[in-house]
Amino acid sequence: MIDHPYLNRLRDKKVHLVGLASAEISAVAEFLVSQGVKQLVGHDIYDGNDFKKAFRKAHRGLSRAKQVKALKKLEDLPIEMRLGADYLKGIDEAEVIFPTQGWFLYDESRDKLNELRDRGVEFGSMTKLYLQLAPATIIGVTGTNGKGTTTHLIYEMLKAGKKKAYLAGNDPESIQVLDKLEMMKKPDFLVLEISNRQLMIDLGKSPHIAVITNVTPNHLDEHHNIFAEYAETKRSLLKYQKTSDYFVVNLDDETVASFQKKSEARPYGFSVFKKVFQGAMIEREDIIYQTEESEERVAKVSDVKLPGRYNLENVLAALVAARLAGVSAEPIAKVIKSFTGLGQRLEFVREIDKVKYYNDLFSTTPASTKLAIESFKEPVLLIAGGEAKGIDYFSLAESIKKNVRKLWLFPGGVADDLKKHFTKLHFNEFVEIADFDKCLEEIKKAAQPGDTVLLSPGGARFQSQFIGKKSPGFSRTVKKW
Repeated sequence: MIDHPYLNRLRDKKVHLVGLASAEISAVAEFLVSQGVKQLVGHDIYDGNDFKKAFRKAHRGLSRAKQVKALKKLEDLPIEMRLGADYLKGIDEAEVIFPTQGWFLYDESRDKLNELRDRGVEFGSMTKLYLQLAPATIIGVTGTNGKGTTTHLIYEMLKAGKKKAYLAGNDPESIQVLDKLEMMKKPDFLVLEISNRQLMIDLGKSPHIAVITNVTPNHLDEHHNIFAEYAETKRSLLKYQKTSDYFVVNLDDETVASFQKKSEARPYGFSVFKKVFQGAMIEREDIIYQTEESEERVAKVSDVKLPGRYNLENVLAALVAARLAGVSAEPIAKVIKSFTGLGQRLEFVREIDKVKYYNDLFSTTPASTKLAIESFKEPVLLIAGGEAKGIDYFSLAESIKKNVRKLWLFPGGVADDLKKHFTKLHFNEFVEIADFDKCLEEIKKAAQPGDTVLLSPGGARFQSQFIGKKSPGFSRTVKKW
């Protein structure tokens, strides 16, 4: 067992876990049991078969056989379960609460847990466990867009540089490594992708190397529609950094660049457009790492396999973090030349009859969809929709008018906002549709050689609300054509 003050204190507390079926809280439950935390109560709004379905959905990164094994393991843990009708029963007894990161989005938990937090009950999280307990050097990555890609790039660069590295992501496809904490050593590295919602619970510690890719309006409906509040949540990643730590800062992002004023860490910048004196930049067609002592030409811009300017920013951010971690330029260059991206993040699916298909399902903000559209010089056929997040969609509407030949728009808040702007912009090249399979059939007929077909919703919950369980999905369908 791990001997650490934070964990030792938890062993004497009544610890309640909210959202037990989720990937993060089920991992926390298993870890805390293994570490001798005995007063554990698990809460979840689902019960019976609904709980099993929710568990499988949350663990979709596992094979079906591994899902069954993981669920059986969770059910066998010595935890008092309060599920379904008993959801949140006895939560007032909790001394420490570990909630799933979206707890404040649901009426069933928001008011009660907010009341307990206001009363002074301690809140914990999976991310807090990593930061408090890992003996390895932690590299933490957050940002509105690109954090997943940047995290994986850093991880691959560390491995290519022969560093012992662990990766813990934020999306449901990721496999957590809480069970690996005991085997981590001080020279090792733990790379964490950290979401806005995970930062809303005080972590008590910051990463040694903190990377903020960008901060643009997102999740404003969760921050009283105040961008400054959202930005401050992102800045909290730096809260506990000291002068011996590093802040990898996007100098092309005005908000991120401003964080330097309140940061004690040593700043290392990256920029696509500016001269950088300590960090990474683009000079003509070269990717350069610059310090006061030297200048390294690491790779060519043309070596980057990922489309779009913002992916170039992700590469620069990862380059800086990897160099600060002691990885030399040669293995970094190899990763830059070979990395083709993550699934559903501007993912190239295939080319058919000179039409290229890209899956960008993870773009759930107008800013990220705008960047995706503008990554292509070719005419774009766009699929968009989903739920809006309290963000203005005018800039995206302008980009669609300028760059999109035709838009298939699914119902929801995104469609409502875009249509208002389309009226002002006199843009009529869109089809309102609710059947995903029919949408793909229409696109296949409409696409011309040289076109790019792009699925990039620009809003939340697109897949769960509009594609439906019986749909074969975008990438799967296109690959079968």
